[in-house]
Amino acid sequence: MSDFDSEERPTFDGWSCRLGFMLLTFNLLVITGIATGISNMIRICVDPPECKTGEVYVIIALVIIFLGFIGFLIGYNFYNWTKKMYLPLLTLNRASIVTFGFLLLIYQAIDSNVFLLYLYSISWGLIAACYFNSLCAQLVSSIIPEERLIILNGYLCIFFSGAAGFGLDRFTVKLEYGGFKLGSFILLGPLVMSYLITYIVSKNERKEGHLTHCNSAYRLPHKLTNSLANIAAAQIARHIEDGHYKDPNIFQELDTKSHEAIFSKLLLLNPKAYKFIAKATQIQESVVIGKRVHAQHYYARNIDIMTSLTSVLYGKSLAKIHSLDIGECRSQLTPGWVRLIGTMLPSLQSLDISNKPLSKEDFSQLCNFFQNLQKLNISDTCVKKLQGISKLKNLKVLSMRNLQFRTATDMLDLFKLKGLVALDVSRDIAKANIKTIRQFVECGNVLPSLTFLDASGTDINQDLLDSLEYQPNLQKILAIDTDLQDSNTPKVLNFATLETTLKALAHYTNLKNSAATRRCLASIKSQFKKNHDDGERYDVVNCLKHVIEAIETFSPDGSLDVNTMWSGHTYIQGVMCLTEISINKSHLFHQIDAKLVLEMLLVASERLTILKSSLSQHPCQEVWEAIENLVEQEFDWLDYDRIGKISMRFAFKVGLRSDWFEHQAMPVVDMCTERSPSQDFRDFPARLHTKYVIDLRKQAIAERNTRECMSLLKILHSTTLDSKLECEDILECKRFCKLVWCLENGESDELQLGVLRVIRNIIVVHKSSNFTERFTNVEYTVFQQLLIDWTSNKAYNIFTIIALRIFLTEKDWTPCEFADEANDLLIDRFQFFQPTEITEDLEIYMGTVEKVLKNSKLDGPVLWALLTLQILAGRSKENVWTIRGQPEMLKFIGNPRVASEAVRNATESLLELIN
Repeated sequence: MSDFDSEERPTFDGWSCRLGFMLLTFNLLVITGIATGISNMIRICVDPPECKTGEVYVIIALVIIFLGFIGFLIGYNFYNWTKKMYLPLLTLNRASIVTFGFLLLIYQAIDSNVFLLYLYSISWGLIAACYFNSLCAQLVSSIIPEERLIILNGYLCIFFSGAAGFGLDRFTVKLEYGGFKLGSFILLGPLVMSYLITYIVSKNERKEGHLTHCNSAYRLPHKLTNSLANIAAAQIARHIEDGHYKDPNIFQELDTKSHEAIFSKLLLLNPKAYKFIAKATQIQESVVIGKRVHAQHYYARNIDIMTSLTSVLYGKSLAKIHSLDIGECRSQLTPGWVRLIGTMLPSLQSLDISNKPLSKEDFSQLCNFFQNLQKLNISDTCVKKLQGISKLKNLKVLSMRNLQFRTATDMLDLFKLKGLVALDVSRDIAKANIKTIRQFVECGNVLPSLTFLDASGTDINQDLLDSLEYQPNLQKILAIDTDLQDSNTPKVLNFATLETTLKALAHYTNLKNSAATRRCLASIKSQFKKNHDDGERYDVVNCLKHVIEAIETFSPDGSLDVNTMWSGHTYIQGVMCLTEISINKSHLFHQIDAKLVLEMLLVASERLTILKSSLSQHPCQEVWEAIENLVEQEFDWLDYDRIGKISMRFAFKVGLRSDWFEHQAMPVVDMCTERSPSQDFRDFPARLHTKYVIDLRKQAIAERNTRECMSLLKILHSTTLDSKLECEDILECKRFCKLVWCLENGESDELQLGVLRVIRNIIVVHKSSNFTERFTNVEYTVFQQLLIDWTSNKAYNIFTIIALRIFLTEKDWTPCEFADEANDLLIDRFQFFQPTEITEDLEIYMGTVEKVLKNSKLDGPVLWALLTLQILAGRSKENVWTIRGQPEMLKFIGNPRVASEAVRNATESLLELIN
């Protein structure tokens, strides 16, 4: 199969095929058992035997118990399926077979034919073993190697077969005629359950585009493996560059593909890493130099191609090199380089020299020195004539994109390649008077093995398509950006349908043709939108697979440029396709698909943030809408703390931009704070970014977004409770006045209490030094009115903040113009408090209470301290014992430094509680 045929085929492994054959055998046993059972039932109905009544009830009870167990098992499987867990169809099918086996086993006990009973015991025992060893294998597969697991399965099969046979031998009885009616239901019920349910489930999965993950023989390749491989390759390359992997011999056990992935990324990081690569690749069969997708300036300076190859290759490994790719290497081409490479690499079978200008002499030497080639890419090499290419007798795949010939005779030698399977004559550079396909037809010759032709961007039309019929085995023609763009001809791949566009996408992704892939992705997104608007269904899994592959192939190694055009970047187009699917079809995703898609979208949100917005539009808007849609699915594996942290920090970045745009990151933060199992949000804001949370909260209050307000309050509370530095930063950046504004304008008790607790953290927990400077007469006026208007917990928190504010003034000997007025206010409002109504957490105040009683000469702070102790003492005896256990505090309670009547009365009330 050529590289042009990018359709992935189902893969069959030997164990899966054997398992499928076993299941088929067991099903045949079941059908045979049913037939025998029915015949026995008819025979015994004619001549019913005698039976013992007690044994009938025992068997009926066993039937009911076993049916209940199987019903629970299947119901549990369906429950998992509705939660987007993998539905183990194979396990479901086995459960149905076991139901057959055991129930038929019990049913056959009514027959007196002992030979048949022993025969059934063996058959049904094997069926039972099939299910039970499957169950056990699932449980132990994570800790037992595969070869031992197969042996374990054999032992399990023997054990359960023997157990079933022994049990049946002990249970051979005769039943009365009434047992046959129950036997009829026993036969019919499992029959329907085994085949009808399995058929409905598998049909529904195909209809909705779900992966049939547990089908016994078919394994659909998934992109997660490639995704992890790409991530791993990049990380390993980074560790090599950082000096963590100094021994190149550790890479010799890797396959060629892994070497190429790792060392290609290493060259992007350091073009001079040839010595390390040379030692690590001495036994490899493939060399890729300078391979990249999007890295416009990845070489510090140009390097001679022969110097590069000589430094990479050892003499003893030259005969093993079968593939060379220098198509995307910026190395200079020295005169005679084709002959030198041909001499150096005599066994070369695949050569990519695209984007390297070839003279007539170079092309002639290429055909002379590389006669073992099976795959050749000479795209964008300025070759004007294919004379001499006929010497490449083994060539199967030829790519000559963007080449232009004067006349048809310039490509006549092409038709001497009788083994050529795939040909690319496409164009992605616009130019007038293109005659590529017309010249191809005018040659009038046949390529007998040609099955695939890429004619995108050429002059192909319906007449020329008809003329190509003389090519006997031509099966597919790719015709993007041509007059056949919307043709429904079966052999033409274009943008006419989603299916043909996906095939074109897979082809161009495999070739790493960025421009063509980008056009395919743009068309796919348009078709997605149309399908979503029209309510049409499509294969979601297949679409995800191809789009994810395109995204990862063209994923940038570094950050994007701030001036990158959205529509002109293949990676961005792929992300936009992914968002379109996720926004509309995420409810159909299996967990493994959803996890991979969410991870890719989170990465994309960070990469795309740098892009400029246009008319308040930005690609991150769709990305966060898709992320929100996935988080709403409430998958079990969701890491709400991590997602919330990324969402919060994205919101900060956008909020600080001059070209601000709307996005859905904050709704994601809301969901994460609600569902977080830890309820610890200290890491949500970056260091010293808590002040921006206050800005967002003020905006949320102004927009009357209560849910967002509560989320931001939780974050504020966690960060201010944990970090004194954040509290100081809030005060230094003059955000305290915004907190007061939020307090005034909050519309619910919960919102107002949240703000008060944040202020409490600043003044009590961390004793921030700048608090007295920020709590001015303006803020006091607001708090004064709130203390008069509010009651219960809110009033107590206001009382606390005012009391501690004037206590700090008293302690630090700093002037406060409202100190006397505030003290009088506290004395006046103290009488309205009912200690039993206060439910706030007061343990954090114990140290502050003792300091106030010891040092304050003002009534207000002392009354607050006594009130706090009254509330604590009234809650539990443990609190009373805690207060009694502090002799210093008891001393100050009994002898306060303030001798007013209000303080004396409060002291007496407290002493009554604790004595």
